[in-house]
Order: sequence, then C-alpha cells, then structure tokens
Amino acid sequence: MLVALIQTPNSSEAGVGLGEADEAKQHVSVRWLTPSRMPDRSIGYMGADVLVWLNPDPTRLVEPTQAEALREFVMRGGHLVLAAGDGWQALTQLFLSELLPAIPTG
Repeated sequence: MLVALIQTPNSSEAGVGLGEADEAKQHVSVRWLTPSRMPDRSIGYMGADVLVWLNPDPTRLVEPTQAEALREFVMRGGHLVLAAGDGWQALTQLFLSELLPAIPTG
C-alpha cells in the first residue's frame, strides 16, 4: 500500500503515525509531498492507494493544473483524506468543497 502524505509547511507532525504493519499482511510505504510539489497531472497519483492532506490549504498550490489533477484523481475513484482539525474552514474554499460528500461546519 502506498500512502502519500501532503503536508502543508509548518503543520505539526504530532499524532501522525501508521503503527507497525504486520509484514505477513501488508507493507505500507509513505511518501511525503508539499502542496507546491504536488503532481500537475492525475497520472502522478497513479501509484497511491490513498492521499492524506494534513491541514489542507488549497492556496498553497502553485499551478491550477495541480488542483485539476487532484480533482481528477478523486473523480476516478481515488481516495483523499483531508485532515483539517482547527483549519476546517479551508475545506470550504476553492475546489476542495466539491470533493467532499458533506459540508463541514464548526
């Protein structure tokens, strides 16, 4: 399983852990990205089983094509986890709101 963690700079890594994987069951690989280095085409996410965006801030994306690539990844069945915490308001901004099955509130 490949997990891609997208970490907004200055966000805390506290509480982010995958635990110990049972080698007989599954191996978990984690790749770290920053919003500015996210792929600008959906094929860039092809190997990822799940994307986890910690403290998502869509304003940190460098190119509009990055948002389109992420949108296409999700629309084609890709799994995106948005771990917002206190910054949940970012989930209502720009393109992220259209990727959610619910409307976040306080």
